[in-house]
Amino acid sequence: MSINNESINNKLISKYEYKKQHIFIGGGIATGKTTMLNLLNEYMDYYTNTLLIKEYIDYDKEGVIKLKQLFNGLITDYEFQTYVLNCYEKHLNSPIYENADFILWDRHPSEALEIFCKDENSLSKEERNKLKQRLEQIYRRYEIPLLTNNDVSIINIDTSRISVEIAQEALINIFIHSAMLGITDGSIFVLLYCGDLEAQFKRVVKRGRQVELETYKKKEDLSKINQCYINFYVKLITEKTSSKK
Repeated sequence: MSINNESINNKLISKYEYKKQHIFIGGGIATGKTTMLNLLNEYMDYYTNTLLIKEYIDYDKEGVIKLKQLFNGLITDYEFQTYVLNCYEKHLNSPIYENADFILWDRHPSEALEIFCKDENSLSKEERNKLKQRLEQIYRRYEIPLLTNNDVSIINIDTSRISVEIAQEALINIFIHSAMLGITDGSIFVLLYCGDLEAQFKRVVKRGRQVELETYKKKEDLSKINQCYINFYVKLITEKTSSKK
């Protein structure tokens, strides 16, 4: 039996455009981001094309040097964040990204401005505008969702109360399974934080990155970046709630 293609009503045929789904893992120092991402990547890459976009310090051998230069005042915040965005774009401008169904992110790119350059004195007005424009170009070019989009879910996990391994299993069961099956097509931002400052500081010491040990010499030194993430999360929730009214 042959099929008469002319009998098909083309108006009834809709093209299904599969869009990439993004999983952003954000959070302060030593909150479990790298462990979470590695566990998720190991699981997901077995079943589907998955790209892990690593943080600059784990992606580029120059990362530690750049971070140390920043802390020692040898480069500006603008120069450093430009370098960070360059690292992101090296990941994105590749066939691997084009072919991936799921993208795992170590931080959302917006954290460059919203967290690490939150202080008005960190950038000049011109520098801030340039970084903002660069981010907008990256979002458009690679179709990266904004965290305020309605199809981006936001959750937070305290890794001092729930182990990263258990949190990873929960995330797979609650979000990733349904996404892989095509039941949901949105993205998600997971904020990891450590509600126990002493435990967080012990993680920093155990990890042993010299540049971090020189910056965070006592547990109280972690409070500033932790508070930045709390404010960032509250702002996101507020904006998303307001947009639904």
